[in-house]
Amino acid sequence: MSLLRSQPLPILHLLLCACIEGVDTTPPGKNPDTGVFDSADGPDTGAGNDSVTTTDTGTDADTGAAGGDTDTGAGGDTDTGAGTDTAATTHDEDGDGHDAVGFGGDDCLDTNAAAFPGAPETWYDGVDSNCDHLSDYDQDGDGADDAAYGGTDCLDTDASVAPDMLDVPYDGVDADCNGASDFDGDGDGHDAAAYGGTDCDDADASTCPGATEIWYDGADQDCSGASDYDQDGDGHDALAHGGDDTDDLNPEV
Repeated sequence: MSLLRSQPLPILHLLLCACIEGVDTTPPGKNPDTGVFDSADGPDTGAGNDSVTTTDTGTDADTGAAGGDTDTGAGGDTDTGAGTDTAATTHDEDGDGHDAVGFGGDDCLDTNAAAFPGAPETWYDGVDSNCDHLSDYDQDGDGADDAAYGGTDCLDTDASVAPDMLDVPYDGVDADCNGASDFDGDGDGHDAAAYGGTDCDDADASTCPGATEIWYDGADQDCSGASDYDQDGDGHDALAHGGDDTDDLNPEV
């Protein structure tokens, strides 16, 4: 009886030992992944001991900041700054195609799209529309602003008319802007008789109506039209000057 009991013990012992030592009874390649190298099945290719390197094919999103883009690709790629940078730098605030002067351009007023080199000039509005840096109140460009806007130019559409210009008498233009009549060549305050005035000698400022007459000098200073040799006005020239008046101071003689 004791002999029969003792015989199965070695077999039971062997079974117990096999379980304890972890003998792999599953088919090769089918064992659960534990991350431990299994000598029975070969190298573990599961996630626990993965030797495969994954290549990241994700595309970075370029935010426009060079060298500092936010990487949205899988695997944590290193951003090399590649991509289209949409961040634009402009110095043309008014969008007229000309950069501001302060940034190397030629736009003298970069807040006004109507002001740039070559633009039509609107005179007397205070804006240098064509950026020529000249006065907006000097349309004819003679260096004198229009008198209507505080200047001294009496005709701002004619560059030959301005203070200190040489005046040409009798052409109807006050070229020197002195305000005097263009038909008063000698400046005595009387227009020439030939242009509707009363000055009989418009080349001599001492000759005009009201001037003091100097007798017997051949000049009609007072522009009376009478003979300069008939002082007494009796219609007869003095005897001394070819007349027949023996007393040219007495109209009765």
